[in-house]
Amino acid sequence: MSAHLQLNTRKIEAIQRDFSSALRASTPDKLERAREAMHNWEAEKREREAQARLEREPKEHDDEKREQQARDYLKREAERVVKEREGDAMSESINPKVVSSNLTPATISLSTRPESRIPAFSFCAAL
Repeated sequence: MSAHLQLNTRKIEAIQRDFSSALRASTPDKLERAREAMHNWEAEKREREAQARLEREPKEHDDEKREQQARDYLKREAERVVKEREGDAMSESINPKVVSSNLTPATISLSTRPESRIPAFSFCAAL
């Protein structure tokens, strides 16, 4: 046999051994070790998930707390504005210094048509 053929034969035999060992029935000891490894992996996964949940919960709690504080602040401000407006309306009706209009009777025009208005000093010229 040539060296090349022997090398290929060895490779084939190695592959067959690996394949046959994979097909071989597992011993109870190997099965127990596999179960234990799987159990450890699942326990580590649960611990990682629990840790992640513990890290998320304070953040979510803090977010909820900030949202509640913002709602409370907006509610207090709205109540303050309403009371302030009600107070302003009450003080205007009670305070005698507040004038409802800046117009005096002399500046109020009784007619809307300009041609019918009588000038204020026209009666003096007629005398």
